[in-house]
Amino acid sequence: MTKKLIALATLIVALVASTSLTGCEDAAPTEYVAQPVVEAFLIVGEPIRDIRVTRSQSVTDTFRYRNSAVSDADVKLIAGDRTLQLQYRENDRVGEYYLPDTTVLIEPTTDYRLVVTMPDGAIVSGRTRTPVQIEWIDAPKTPLQYPLDTVQLPRPADSLALSWTPAPSISEYIISVRSLDTLEYGRYLDPPTDERNRRIGRFWEENAPFYDDVARIAFLQESSTPVSWFAFKWFGRQEVSVFASDGPFVNWYKMTHFQNPPQYQPLLGNVDGGLGVVASASVVRREVFLVKNAP
Repeated sequence: MTKKLIALATLIVALVASTSLTGCEDAAPTEYVAQPVVEAFLIVGEPIRDIRVTRSQSVTDTFRYRNSAVSDADVKLIAGDRTLQLQYRENDRVGEYYLPDTTVLIEPTTDYRLVVTMPDGAIVSGRTRTPVQIEWIDAPKTPLQYPLDTVQLPRPADSLALSWTPAPSISEYIISVRSLDTLEYGRYLDPPTDERNRRIGRFWEENAPFYDDVARIAFLQESSTPVSWFAFKWFGRQEVSVFASDGPFVNWYKMTHFQNPPQYQPLLGNVDGGLGVVASASVVRREVFLVKNAP
């Protein structure tokens, strides 16, 4: 999704420049000024990684995602009197900065400030306060037997009810059900077999947006929910996750995942000196196995 954000930022900057610099009889401007783009998501209890620093690109040029990476920025994460110097690493996560010391974890209920000094001296910054660490109360059960009839289930129905400890100041949670392996199925059985995985067929979603995504995402205002069988896209291994996310985290996710095409709104970001987001969340996860129904 970082790739989509950069493309959106590129389009926003180009449109603003075109509107402000072009008169009714003026020639179209050819000079393009790239904007810094920062994406930082701090997860409580996890190492500091996957903080992206990139630049928007001109819509008049061929878009190459890797060209957006900024590898020579000075990136610092500040928490109280501690200043953590992040390093760049070259991998598939374009523009990623991280802290090599993986023993340093993101702490709950802590104020963090990200300060990025770009190669030209421009400063991009953002703040977030991490939530408390949430915990399962009623965790997902495993294995789950996908029923033949998902409409007329027996009563009481198979329980997919989840609950977790609430997080003060968090008004909206993100729940994710993600397939961990869309190919293999039998290798996880006891004893293992060569049986392949298959998608759960639903005729009404074959042409739906995000059909190919392996996860299904929803937003909740409460710290409990019954999970519908519809949440699962594939059989086999699944990861059920709940994020207690701050406002910027939720805003970014809705902009980039819940609109087709995604539409980034700079006013909903919280970055000074550029585009993007600095956000945080705590998360609980549980892996489950979804057993096939009859073919």
